[in-house]
Amino acid sequence: LRSVSVIGLAGRKKRLRSFLLGRVLLHLALGTTLLRLAPCPFASNRSIGYMTDGGMAATTYSAPYYNPTSVVEAYHSIPRFGHTPAISSLASFDNDEQIDYAVGLVFLASVVLCFFLFWTVALIVFACMGQEQVGFLAGKGFVQPMSKTYGPGDDLGASQYKRPRRVRITFLVCAVCVVVFSILLVTNGLSQVETMQATLMRSNADVQDLTVSGEEIAEQLELVGDAAAPIRDELVGRLRTGLCPADPSLIEETGYDFDGMAREGIGYLNQLSDFVNNDVAQLRDVLRQINAATEDLSAGLSKYDVSDPAAMAYVIPMIVLTCILAFAVVMAWCQITHPKVDCVWKWFFLPLFGIAIVFSWVCVGLFGLVTTANSDMCSGGDFPSPDGVILEVLRQQGYDNPNSVIFQSITYYTGGCRAPFPFIFLGEYLDELNLAMNSTDVLRNSLDSIGIEELESLCGAEFASLNSLLDDVAEKLVILSDSTDLAFDLISCESINPIYVNTFHKAACEESASGLSWVFASLLVISICGMTMLTLRSAMFDAITFEGYGDVADLRLAAQDVVNGDGSIGGSREYDLREGRSNSRSRSNP
Repeated sequence: LRSVSVIGLAGRKKRLRSFLLGRVLLHLALGTTLLRLAPCPFASNRSIGYMTDGGMAATTYSAPYYNPTSVVEAYHSIPRFGHTPAISSLASFDNDEQIDYAVGLVFLASVVLCFFLFWTVALIVFACMGQEQVGFLAGKGFVQPMSKTYGPGDDLGASQYKRPRRVRITFLVCAVCVVVFSILLVTNGLSQVETMQATLMRSNADVQDLTVSGEEIAEQLELVGDAAAPIRDELVGRLRTGLCPADPSLIEETGYDFDGMAREGIGYLNQLSDFVNNDVAQLRDVLRQINAATEDLSAGLSKYDVSDPAAMAYVIPMIVLTCILAFAVVMAWCQITHPKVDCVWKWFFLPLFGIAIVFSWVCVGLFGLVTTANSDMCSGGDFPSPDGVILEVLRQQGYDNPNSVIFQSITYYTGGCRAPFPFIFLGEYLDELNLAMNSTDVLRNSLDSIGIEELESLCGAEFASLNSLLDDVAEKLVILSDSTDLAFDLISCESINPIYVNTFHKAACEESASGLSWVFASLLVISICGMTMLTLRSAMFDAITFEGYGDVADLRLAAQDVVNGDGSIGGSREYDLREGRSNSRSRSNP
């Protein structure tokens, strides 16, 4: 243009000015193409520079594949007796499908709860039947005949009655199991749940960072929108008076339809204003909702932090109560007893332990539900994974249209960015942005080449404001270019897929599944061993012996004969009886 302007000074000045003025009008219209980018916040995305010939996003990021763990496979394969294991059925509009999955889900919890409930009822029935009917299962001290209390020759250390010993050994073994699995509940169960919480907190923080980037894009779009009004006013004014009112023939000689280009620019500017006033406001509302959701999630994770000492309110009392009951068994085994101490064991510590065990097997049922549902969430679709569950949920909700950008985007990000890139059309917006920026530069150079004062003298119109307007347009195009960078970072696979992988693959389907399975298994062992200890609670009390009954089958009659009016069984304790027989032998053998 500078070369042409120099030649024009030699002779064809008017024709050259007409040509340059036409270029001014053309580039002014091209400069307004930035408005075409406004309806899409990602319009200026640099995706075209990251596209391959096959339409895939070329990136160095490689998303990991999901491999279900053995724990997930085991719980997902729990028998459902003909009911569906697909958790996506809960998203169905068909109520029958939801009920079908729910019925299959509660199978494990129902079996566990029914088993322990039956066991609890049996203990209550045995206690009501009394010792004369069910023996030590009634929960009172062992009743044993004198003939089986001592060995040959009245050897005090060679007792032939082994049931109390076996029961006490079983009781102590169960107590050790309760303590061990209470510790494993914390070290292998709650610790992995705590790790899952930390992973979710990091993913939540990443989402918050994305919303911050979204807020920056919204602010920049609003800045561009604010600049639309003066540009539009300038075009409207020029449309009324004409670009060159002093010499209209100059415009005709250029061969360009200035009025058409101006109207098109005004239309784009109006479209931009509408977008900023409506769509950007909606974008801010969505970002506020996301921020509120992330804040609620952070508050919830902090509130139910398993590392908090309050989370030990179950484990520590369970270990303490178990150790106290085991100590009571050892004291009874060593014949160190006292009626008041026995009363404390029976009416204080034993009921507390029973309440703790009932709470344990209730939690077993609940964690059975949660663990199974968690495994189902990680085992959906044709290729068992959380990705398949998400696609099934979209299908249930009717969002599985392959031409939908939403469906394509979810498929792209959940599938590790191996599907076709869903934002190919953004390359067109990038081309328009580059064209607008280049056209603005050419326009400004053209004005500088002609000269503002010369244009004003030829056309009888003021062009200084147009030059200032071009500077503002160039500035806003730079802002829009910055928005392009932010938008690209926002929708890139490196930004979104790691959040998805950490949330679902790692936290939900690896750490959560492993932690919940350990919690479930630990509570199950604690419940079984605890119920066994309650069943064998007679081991905590000293045995009662009777003279004159040598047959174990006659013990029921003996116990019935010595029941006192207050319901307690009479007779002598083993320790007292041994002392009496020992003194008798001493007197007969001085």
